[in-house]
Amino acid sequence: MKIQCKCGSLIHDGTDGLRNKAHVLPDRAWEAFLEASDAAIEGSGVTEKQKEEACMRVRSAFGSAARLAYQCSNCGRIFLTDRNGRLHCFSPDSDEAPKGIFDV
Repeated sequence: MKIQCKCGSLIHDGTDGLRNKAHVLPDRAWEAFLEASDAAIEGSGVTEKQKEEACMRVRSAFGSAARLAYQCSNCGRIFLTDRNGRLHCFSPDSDEAPKGIFDV
């Protein structure tokens, strides 16, 4: 995915581990995600295949609830997908807003 920011910068999403990308979990989805995680862990078996299936259930629960977010490293705008995958842009209130808000 490529996002053209209003400031002229281009945001690329071509790999994993990007500094300007985040996965956002809405608060209303948090409990359901935790319950799905608990169920997957508690229901996992002892074989490697069963453990792998449990991991995939957790990843699936998170992936279906999470939204993608990107930040322009030039101006600080945040781009966030809604539950339908549409991208929306949010602008910071000032130029002093952090430009690496998703960086760890």
